[in-house]
Amino acid sequence: MNRNFIAIIIVSALTSVVSVVSINYFMRDSSSNRNGKSDGSMFRLITANPRPLAADMPDFSDVAENVTSAVVNIKATIGGNELLENLWGSGSASLSSGSGVVIAADGYIITNHHVIERSSQIEVTLSDKRTYGATVVGDDEASDLALLKINAPDKLSYLDLGNSDALRVGQWVLAVGNPFNLSSTVTAGIVSAKGRNIDILEGDMSAESFIQTDAAVNPGNSGGALVNTEGKLIGINTAIMTRTGTYEGYSFAIPSNMVKKVVKDLRDYGMVQRAYFGIVPGEVTPITAQKYKLKQATGIYIAKLTKGGAAQEAGLQEGDVIIKMDNVVIDGTNKYQQQLATYRPGVNINIEYMRDGQPAKLVIKLKNQNNNATLIDQKTIAMLTDMGLECRDLTDVEYAKLKTEGVLVTAIRPSSKIAQTNMERNFVISKLNGRTIKSKASFVQALESASGKVQLDGFYTTYKGNYAYSFVK
Repeated sequence: MNRNFIAIIIVSALTSVVSVVSINYFMRDSSSNRNGKSDGSMFRLITANPRPLAADMPDFSDVAENVTSAVVNIKATIGGNELLENLWGSGSASLSSGSGVVIAADGYIITNHHVIERSSQIEVTLSDKRTYGATVVGDDEASDLALLKINAPDKLSYLDLGNSDALRVGQWVLAVGNPFNLSSTVTAGIVSAKGRNIDILEGDMSAESFIQTDAAVNPGNSGGALVNTEGKLIGINTAIMTRTGTYEGYSFAIPSNMVKKVVKDLRDYGMVQRAYFGIVPGEVTPITAQKYKLKQATGIYIAKLTKGGAAQEAGLQEGDVIIKMDNVVIDGTNKYQQQLATYRPGVNINIEYMRDGQPAKLVIKLKNQNNNATLIDQKTIAMLTDMGLECRDLTDVEYAKLKTEGVLVTAIRPSSKIAQTNMERNFVISKLNGRTIKSKASFVQALESASGKVQLDGFYTTYKGNYAYSFVK
């Protein structure tokens, strides 16, 4: 036999023996380590991390118990004729159900406008099963919020409103409501995004800046509470993203800071006092950032100015970029709308902006929808609502093109006094009973002083000719 071959066999055998001895040694060492008898060896077995105990997981039981006592079930009867229903068993009535949140011990409840819209009767059931009839203190379609009041004999459990601006993406939140009429249902999730616009609210003054969460929300949760881990109300659950009509992963809530302002206005005035900045905002993109000499794409730029509006009177110009309002960073149009929704007409706010790449500051006094700095009273709103008319001032571009003053009709309510005259949208009212109309403010003043027959003269922006429409006030 070849000597080299014999040498290879001997070396291999020795290597195998050494390997077996080494493995046995290290296995004994590892066994002693598992038993807590370490001899100082540097070797350790790699083991999986133990599963967390229940005590390591978030426990929301105390918060859930406190919150559910302040969340109510709401049933609203929509339309119908009670006499016909009693006689014939049907009165074309329908039932809307949702949730609400008690926000004051004396029975004030916040819910969604769409839960009680067009209702003839509202019934509120508390968490302890007591039931009360509710009255509408005020509601606001643009924000989809409504304030109700019930008269209970004792003080009610209620939720304090938290600061929705302090929320951070990733924080835990709880959604509490009555989905599918399942009372006092609690689900948990995290804040998925802030300032979300999903184009679900209608109207020129709708301000969408939703809190997006992955807490499960379903039909019946509308108007219910979104709370933080301290049990404070930081949102009113309003909408879901769905193709089936039920929860598919994302839900949306109105921020509590917007709720605070709407609730106070509805309690104090019976309507929301909206402030107008007097601009058409534009989103800053990398292209517009370069155009306006900005270091980063943030803020909103002024695309158009309202003639005689708050921004123009303060000295702002088209192309200026708003970056802060009262020290609140404005990172886009959603944040701008959300912040503006917290103000009333007549207040002064501090603005930080960029012009030609240079920072600047000024103070601006906000105005109302009639382009003055006073609060709107319900009489004026009722008067326009009774007419069935919505209108606005002409923009600078429209004024330059039309070469005349007036107000532009933007909406006409069906079956209203204005609808019966056959007036159409895009009609420019230039005179009321022969009195020249220069702005919405002058139109309201002329309308208030008119009595009996009212004649509106003007023209359309879409076709030629002058027209006159009459109605009795």
